[in-house]
Amino acid sequence: LVQRQQTNQDGYTKYSNSYKRLCGLCSATGHARSQCSQLTVEQRAEYQRHFEELRQLTSCLSSVEPLGEPETEGEWHDVFKGVQAKVHDRVNEVLRNCGLGSYILEGPAP
Repeated sequence: LVQRQQTNQDGYTKYSNSYKRLCGLCSATGHARSQCSQLTVEQRAEYQRHFEELRQLTSCLSSVEPLGEPETEGEWHDVFKGVQAKVHDRVNEVLRNCGLGSYILEGPAP
């Protein structure tokens, strides 16, 4: 958060706030952490690995068949829960099929 102070000709002071995006590594503006010149070789390799995994995921997602129309009989809450469960299962299936099953975080059942 950056706070600016401006005083006009009449002597009134105006304050304004703005946010600046800073690099998480060097705290400079103008670049993201993934583009910082201070990254180590290992950190750059980790970003490259994540980039390749995202590319792999987008390739897998392009071949996924869409889910069918949901069953609309019953209470809307039950319909929503059914759709939510189907989407959750489909996403996990795609991640496993792409070799990205390590990104599946199983929490408590919805």
